[in-house]
Amino acid sequence: MTDQGPPVVLALAGPLTEEEIAVMSRAVAEARDEVILDLTWLQAVDREGLKLLRQLKAQEWGFVGVSPYMLGHGSLPRRRSAPCVNASG
Repeated sequence: MTDQGPPVVLALAGPLTEEEIAVMSRAVAEARDEVILDLTWLQAVDREGLKLLRQLKAQEWGFVGVSPYMLGHGSLPRRRSAPCVNASG
């Protein structure tokens, strides 16, 4: 059994898009201990970021400060269509 230190907490702030995913991947690869993602200050997530978060959840990563729908515990917000307006009066 190896001696592990306390978990590494990686806090994400702002948007999570492809560019941030690359930076996050490097940071996680450098951490040799358990990693917990703190999403308290996460402001937006694109489809790839959402996919990554759900993959990490499936791998049993730790999360704090996360909205349940981001990890698949609820449904994603549906896009609402704009109401039809009849221009003929």
